[in-house]
Amino acid sequence: MFPKHLNTNKLQEQLSNLISNKKSINTQYVSFKQETKELELIHQNLSKYLKQDAPKIQRSSHNKLPSL
Repeated sequence: MFPKHLNTNKLQEQLSNLISNKKSINTQYVSFKQETKELELIHQNLSKYLKQDAPKIQRSSHNKLPSL
């Protein structure tokens, strides 16, 4: 079933490289996911803080569009 010229050593090396790349990419993914969670938390905290300190803006009636 397998051809005689099939180079199993080369395939094993390629497989090893792919597994190594997968591990590296997975490590980066986990790191980026954690960093994203931290940044989202910072964003939420800043949004809450800025909403509390935001000055109340009164809308004047002359800025409203006339009703049809």
